[in-house]
Amino acid sequence: AGAQFVEQSEAIYIAQGELELYIGENSDLDRYIRDLIFESREVKNTVIAFDFEKFDRRLSEIEKEIAQKSNSIEKLEAQSSGSVLAAAHREQTQIEAELRDVNSKIPELEARLTKEKVEIVQSKQSARSNVKARKQRLVDLGEILNTAKQFATEDIARFNQYISRINGLLTELNIQTPALPTLEYPALGVLTSYKRTSMHN
Repeated sequence: AGAQFVEQSEAIYIAQGELELYIGENSDLDRYIRDLIFESREVKNTVIAFDFEKFDRRLSEIEKEIAQKSNSIEKLEAQSSGSVLAAAHREQTQIEAELRDVNSKIPELEARLTKEKVEIVQSKQSARSNVKARKQRLVDLGEILNTAKQFATEDIARFNQYISRINGLLTELNIQTPALPTLEYPALGVLTSYKRTSMHN
């Protein structure tokens, strides 16, 4: 037969969704092809048909299992993401509360540290002033001791020399009067035992 031409033919556009309706799984075309294959004498009631039906049922079961597991995964993801977010929110809330607590204590700690520093400085200044005052008192004591020792050893001795000369002149002039007593300082040994260097210890 030679080539035949159909003149004035009309092209018809079929949308993909509509096409799948006609040729997709469980469509009229799909059922027709299955009947054509499995109702034929070569295939009907053979191991091939049995195996195909078995595999087809197993495929349907696997598809159901996949759908169930997919649903379970979606639920678990939703639950886990929710619990993770809740835990993160709780941890964030706790950290923020601890941070607020620390920040609220900072001014008190700064004030306490400042007060302690002031007290330490004042205590050191007071101790320094006391040491300085004591040192000055020791210097004063040393000077007074030297003056007192000088008076006891020199001035009293010179005074006693004057008394001795007065008594001698009274006797020489035959003046009848009791002799004048000389001066003595019984604690002169204690006074002279003090050393100026010991006053600084």
